[in-house]
Amino acid sequence: MRAQGERGPHAQGALCGQALGFGPPGAAGQPLVCPQRGRACEWFGSLAGLLGPLTCDTSAASRWWAVTCLGHLLRTGAENTDVAPWTNEIGRLRERLSAVTSESLLATSTNIAKLVCKYFPRGQASGFMSSIVESLLCTRPVCAWAAERWTLTFLGDCGEQIFQEEVPKLVHLLYTCLRSTRQSARRCFVLRAVFLLAHSHPQPVLDSLLQACLPTDSDMVEVWRSLGRSVLGCQILVCLTEKLRAAGKSSHRSECCTRELGSSQAALEPRTVRSAAQALVPLHICFPARASAQGSFVPFASARGASQGAVPGWRQR
Repeated sequence: MRAQGERGPHAQGALCGQALGFGPPGAAGQPLVCPQRGRACEWFGSLAGLLGPLTCDTSAASRWWAVTCLGHLLRTGAENTDVAPWTNEIGRLRERLSAVTSESLLATSTNIAKLVCKYFPRGQASGFMSSIVESLLCTRPVCAWAAERWTLTFLGDCGEQIFQEEVPKLVHLLYTCLRSTRQSARRCFVLRAVFLLAHSHPQPVLDSLLQACLPTDSDMVEVWRSLGRSVLGCQILVCLTEKLRAAGKSSHRSECCTRELGSSQAALEPRTVRSAAQALVPLHICFPARASAQGSFVPFASARGASQGAVPGWRQR
C-alpha cells in the first residue's frame, strides 16, 4: 500500500468501496448494496486506518466516500454486531463533513473515530496502525492532523482490544515515526501515543522499547524521559532497577529469572536497561512510598483520565 500522496484520495475511497463489496455511488440518496456481514472483518483495522484521515480530505467527494465506507465497514465487520445505534449518528456526522473550516472537520472526524472505536474488533491494531502511519506522512496537513486524532483516540479508547503480541509492531511503527521527523509537534504526538500504549500494556511496551534500539539512541532517550515525566515514571524506574538487579545475580539466579520472566526478558542487554534507567533517574531521585518493592506495575486508572497532561508540550490541534 502506498502513501496517500502517491494515490488520489478519491481513488482510495473507490478501492475501499470495492473491498467492502459495493461500487461507485450513484445519485444523491441512492442506497448502496451492503456486502455480506463479516466479509470485511479481516481488514477492519487496515481499512479504518486508511479511511479515517480521509474524512478531513480537501475533497468533499473523498470525505463522502470515506464516511460512507466507514458506515458499511461498521455494518459488516464490527466486533459488536448490534450497531443499530450508530445509524442516525453516522448520517448526522456525514452532514457535518460539509464544513469548510479545518477545525470543524477535525472535530467531526474525531467524533467519527470515537464512534468507530466503540465497535473495533480485537486483534486489528497492527493493520490499523500500519495504515494510519502512511496518513501521518501525508502532504495534506489536515489529513495528517486527522491521522493523529484517530491514532490517539484508538490508543486511548481501544487499549483492551490490542493483543499483547501486537505491541512490539506498534512500538516499532511509532518509534520509526519518531525517528523520521524533527517537527516538534509531530514528535510530541508520537510521545503521547507511546504513553497511551504503555498505559494499556506497560510490560510489553517496556520490553519492546528495550529491544528496539542502541543504548545511546537520542530518540529513545527522549521516549524514556517522556515516560519518566508521566504517571508511569515511578513504576517504570522500579521495573528497570529490578531488571538491572536480576542481571547482576549469579548464573543460577539468572536461570531462575529466565524461567520466571521468559527468555525474551532475561536476554535484555544490561547496558540498554542501564541507559534507560539513567534517563529516568534525574526525574525521580527517590521512589514514592506507594511504588512496589518488587518492581511490578501498580494498578492504573483509565487511559482516558491518565492521558490528560501525560506528555508535557503536546496540544490538540
